[in-house]
Formats: sequence, C-alpha cells, structure tokens
Amino acid sequence: MGYGDIVYVPDPGVLINLEGFRRSGLYEVLPGETWADVIRMAGEPSLLNNKSSVVLENFDESGELTQIYYNLNLLDEEDLEQIPLHDRDHLHATIAEINVYVLGEVGEPGTYEYNPLSTPLDYLTLAGGANPDAHLRFVTIIRPPRDPQAPLEESETFTVDIVESITHGSPQSVMMEPGDILFIPDQGETIDLGTILSGLSVMVNAVRLFD
Repeated sequence: MGYGDIVYVPDPGVLINLEGFRRSGLYEVLPGETWADVIRMAGEPSLLNNKSSVVLENFDESGELTQIYYNLNLLDEEDLEQIPLHDRDHLHATIAEINVYVLGEVGEPGTYEYNPLSTPLDYLTLAGGANPDAHLRFVTIIRPPRDPQAPLEESETFTVDIVESITHGSPQSVMMEPGDILFIPDQGETIDLGTILSGLSVMVNAVRLFD
C-alpha cells in the first residue's frame, strides 16, 4: 500500500445471521458456499440450545416471513447442501429444555430445572434433602454425552464431598451442567459405577420421556 491508495470494501452479496451456535453472528456467504459450510464455520449449537430444533427464517419474494424447522441430528452434509441459502436468512437453534436429574437417597428424586448458578448442594436441597442413610461424602455426578443416541456408559463421572462443603463452606469442586445426573448413594452401598449407570439408564430415559 502507498500514500493515496484507496481500499474498497464491497457490500456482501449474501449476508446471513446465525444465532444459538458456538460462534453466533453475521456471516458473509461467498459464491459456491452452502449451509454445510456456514454451519461448519459457526460450530455446533451452544450447550443451552437444541440441535434437534433449528429454525430457518427468511423472506419470500413478497416480503412475507417464512419459518422452516430442521433437525440437524438427522441431516448430513449432503442434505445441508440442498437447502437453499438466501440473503438475510436467519438460522437459530431454539433453547433446549434443560434439566438436572437427582436420584438416589433423597426425599424427592426426579427432574429439576437447570440453573447455571446452582451447585450439587442446591439440587440436593431442591430434591427434599438427603435421607438418613445417604452417603454425602461420595455423591456422584454423572454427565452423559451430548449425543442422545450415545450409550450412557460413555458418561463422565465426578465424585463430590457435600459434607466438606457444608461443614467448611468450601466451594463445590464440580459445577452442574444441563443433563447431569446427581446420584446420592446409600451409606452401606458399594459404589459400583457400572451398576449405577446400568440402573440409571432406564430411569433417566423414562424421566426424559415423560417429563
């Protein structure tokens, strides 16, 4: 570049908006690019949004707004390439139904709404508190994979000492995430993760189905 040079930035021919994705925002679509390319750039829907309910909004020739719902779990790259892409398109992933499941030795085991500020102790309180035989030093957080088709045995697991948190006011070492299962064992129970997971898989699927 030299003195007096002029930089010309042309208006984008096709500009679309993605909302609820990991890198939400406006994207300029270059010639030949498809929805598969744009979604790849924007990343998967964020943790709080639903990949199975994505809404494409656009305007027809008369200026009327139309909405089409897609399930990204069922669409591969070839399917995405077939979806027409137009200027001013707006693709947004809807907010997912977010729950945490509290099971085991509690007063009211069941489904509770996720709150990003709530700790395992908070959810224990929501579930009616611990039963007399609850083993609060070995509370287990089971974090299933995001893919609902994946087996529960592939989950991450964490152990939380709630007694330490209560007696010393120490912060919880693990914060809850959407879809987590908080399992409070019995004091006389041997913690066998395989047994817990195999038993919980049926219970959690039932809770999700009928919630």
